[in-house]
Amino acid sequence: MCYDYITQLNSALFISESVTVMITVVNIIIREISIFLIKKIGYHLESEEVTDVMRIIFIATFLNTAILLLLYFGSLTDFREVKLSFSRVAQLTGLSK
Repeated sequence: MCYDYITQLNSALFISESVTVMITVVNIIIREISIFLIKKIGYHLESEEVTDVMRIIFIATFLNTAILLLLYFGSLTDFREVKLSFSRVAQLTGLSK
């Protein structure tokens, strides 16, 4: 019993840490690509460039982190129940063919 618990705990910790590392690496890659592309635009003022870099990095990393966390914590078994609920509603309302 203790062996099973320790094995499951270790695998859960490994998966959790792997997701954290993956999100961090992808965010670093997004940051570097964003900085490179914005520098290629060639702004007249450095403040405009810095503002756009910060804005793009914030939006990209926020969305990346949100999407990856949703994928990680999402449960695909719930989608089947939602689909069944919608099909039942469609049958009751006469929207299904």
